Amino acid sequence: MFSVRSSHGQISKPFLLRSSSYFINLLYCSTTTSSPPTDLQPHFMVDYLIDSLGFTKQAAISASTKVRHLKSTKNSQSVIDFLRNYSLSETDIKSLVVSHPQILLRKVDKTLEPKFKILSEIGFSGPDIVAVIKKDPNLLVRGLHTSIIPAINLLRKFLGSKEKIVKDIKISHWPFYGKFFKSNVLLLEKHGVSVKDIGRIILRNPRLVTQSPVRVEEKLLEVEKEFGITPCSNMFSYGLSAVCSMKQPNLQKKFEIFKSFN
Repeated sequence: MFSVRSSHGQISKPFLLRSSSYFINLLYCSTTTSSPPTDLQPHFMVDYLIDSLGFTKQAAISASTKVRHLKSTKNSQSVIDFLRNYSLSETDIKSLVVSHPQILLRKVDKTLEPKFKILSEIGFSGPDIVAVIKKDPNLLVRGLHTSIIPAINLLRKFLGSKEKIVKDIKISHWPFYGKFFKSNVLLLEKHGVSVKDIGRIILRNPRLVTQSPVRVEEKLLEVEKEFGITPCSNMFSYGLSAVCSMKQPNLQKKFEIFKSFN
């Protein structure tokens, strides 16, 4: 019988054949299980978006990657029907889904309808709402009663009219102002800034009320201590906006001119 000598003695030919077969099978299994899946069939949402909203194939493929776990088009169709019932044009709907495909995952009755309703009551048109969502898609996941309505109530307090609220939210890069809004307006009140001046600050420099309250307080103290403008002054809102938007050398020059006129 054929044999090979090792340090432990002779190894028989049958043993070698069996061992070779084992390692070949092991190698085959490891390479086949580690190979990437070959199923490259397009997601069913690709055809759905092309047929329902006129997406290009490339745009549909890109959007479908954000909603791949959908098992049917049922919820997506409910969302699109809801948007159409809000008198949104096909262009508006398509634009919204292109920029934020995840809207197709939202529940109409629990998420979309209540938020669209409250925004409509303020005075937003359908296209206005689309613009706000495109600017801040997180609006769709924020709590209606814990975030959106409290922010609207604060805006009502400081801005007054619905027209000003709509105008302000439209021009802001952070609709509803995020997590620091309430803390900052309360901070302004604490420092003695009037309701009217807080409204001016929100309208003139909406970015300010989105910043860290620590930074806002630093700016409040800077206006008061460095430039001698007290919170009760009608000029305080102008001074605060200037401090937040200008670099220090330019700011110093502006205030020197201002002081020269007493």
